[in-house]
Amino acid sequence: MPKVIKRPAALVKQGSLILYATSLKVSDILMPSFYSVETLDPENTNDKGYQRLLNKGRAKKLADYITAGQETLDAFLPTSIFLATHKSIPFNTTDNTIEIDIETIGPFSVVDGQHRVEGLKMAAEKDQRVLNFEVPVNIAINLPKIAQMCHFLIVNYSGPHFQDNSLRWCLR
Repeated sequence: MPKVIKRPAALVKQGSLILYATSLKVSDILMPSFYSVETLDPENTNDKGYQRLLNKGRAKKLADYITAGQETLDAFLPTSIFLATHKSIPFNTTDNTIEIDIETIGPFSVVDGQHRVEGLKMAAEKDQRVLNFEVPVNIAINLPKIAQMCHFLIVNYSGPHFQDNSLRWCLR
């Protein structure tokens, strides 16, 4: 049975990049085939990804924080998760919504936020209430894998490297 998520969203255009700013419940993100994280392990020559290896300790700290906040209702996570797909997702201008058919669109690449996703997953395993927790998400569409890699570099290494235009080459 196909799983379709309908969410209110804002359409954001930045040059040729099209993003949808929205929120998703943890239960949506944790659906089978919803996301993938493509890592690059320096010791594995078969890895073809671009993400750093997961730091489970970092993810566990977030999981502990989110889990503890379920009792007091004071957990918050304002930093968005950056997802991308090389496919298109239609935007309904009448009601400002997107509809994501997971079987057609998925899996999304996690460009930025793998530790947040893993921490939320760990928290949901400890406390089912976390499944209803909403997190901000930016979804880039029609973004080829090489451009996703470039955006990872820009988001994570945007200090002096970006200012001297050394990363701009990858967006052309």
